[in-house]
This record gives sequence, structure tokens and C-alpha cells, in this order.
Amino acid sequence: MDLTNLQMVITDEWRPYQILSNLGYNHQTIKHKDNFVRQDNPLIHTQTIENRWGIIKSKMRKRGKFSRNNFHLQLKEIIWRILNKDYIQEKLLEIVVKYFLVRILK
Repeated sequence: MDLTNLQMVITDEWRPYQILSNLGYNHQTIKHKDNFVRQDNPLIHTQTIENRWGIIKSKMRKRGKFSRNNFHLQLKEIIWRILNKDYIQEKLLEIVVKYFLVRILK
């Protein structure tokens, strides 16, 4: 995942995330034990990602069991569908034309 265009990365205080500051990112943290929104800056929160994961997990439960081998692909598809929900038919047609029609014409 390319994080270079992000202005800020907001995470909880899980130890592996702490390297983000050392990598040059503006890394802000939330201590979930205390709250989900930083008291000193209400713009620093994890509500958005918590909400997104809730939606993704709900969609995963509806689909049933996931294969460990294909989990990353199924997760990508769910995220793609969420991001493109307002114009999914157009996006699917773009993919068909780009990847399948071009091969047929060659």
C-alpha cells in the first residue's frame, strides 16, 4: 500500500505501528483504553477505520467462509465494491473492456 500521499497516518498504539514515525510519516496515535477520539485534537480518531472494518466484516460474514489462500483477493474485492458502489456497473464494464476485450482483439 502506498502511503506517500497521506498527510497523516492515524492508528491505535499497537507496537508495530510505531515504526511509521521513523519512516517519515506524520503518525498520530489513539489510546483505545482511554477513548477513540483524541481529546487534544478531535480530528485524530479511529472511528472511520473502525466503521470500515465493521462494514467489511459484515460483508465477509454474509459470504460465508473465506479461504486463507484467497483471503487477500476476497478482501480486495469487498473493498473495491465498497469504493465503487455508486457506479459499479460502469467500473465492471471498464474492467471487461480493458482486460478481456483487448485480448480478444489481439
